[in-house]
Amino acid sequence: MDQTQDEYREASVRNSGTSWDTPEANPLQDLQRARLIVELEGRDVEFAARVLLEQTTGWKDDKHGHDTPKRFTAMLRELTTPEHFSFTTFPVEDQDMVIVKAIPFVSVCNHHVVPYTSTVSACRCRRG
Repeated sequence: MDQTQDEYREASVRNSGTSWDTPEANPLQDLQRARLIVELEGRDVEFAARVLLEQTTGWKDDKHGHDTPKRFTAMLRELTTPEHFSFTTFPVEDQDMVIVKAIPFVSVCNHHVVPYTSTVSACRCRRG
């Protein structure tokens, strides 16, 4: 261990009141996380995707996977950028309900960041 890690270890044990050997007291993991955050600051999203893919999937930067971080970030942007649309209005003379069924949409699960597709139906009752 270098001097910085030794100092960090001593300060962490002193401040936490727990032994270095207990599983819940591992300041080196905190130090590694802090260093990763500093390393990522000022970098682009593609670099962050590269680190994420390496750490979570075992992805390798080889001939086949070289553009994977770029494709991954493009996919996330595509799934989370809404398409432009314009509202349409039209005159209605009667009191009938207007129903539009099975409108397709794509979204991303906020909990797992997994894309999903579905449909939604909508209706409007005219006031009168």
